[in-house]
Amino acid sequence: MHDRMHWVAAEAIAAAAALYKRTGREAYVDWYEQWWGYVITHLMDRENGSWHHQLDRNNVVTNTVWPGKPDLYHAYQAALIPALPLAPALSMGVKAGLLAAAEDGLAAE
Repeated sequence: MHDRMHWVAAEAIAAAAALYKRTGREAYVDWYEQWWGYVITHLMDRENGSWHHQLDRNNVVTNTVWPGKPDLYHAYQAALIPALPLAPALSMGVKAGLLAAAEDGLAAE
């Protein structure tokens, strides 16, 4: 499989943020920034909104899995997880008002 799915990038962003918060290793900040760069450059649809669901090996939009736009679940979590502490769980953190006001989106623990 050579295609690139939107959810992989979203999960990579969330994982890099969580690993940085847990370990403090700057390498995870680099991964976080690289994945966001990929999303901004290739996946975000600035003309019609949302993210493209699937790209081919050349980062061209394709639809062999299904046509149309993906759910917002993964993209939304990619934005929320970095701005929340590792605990409590995402929904409880949002409910408790724990969203960070960090300008870069990657909140420290």
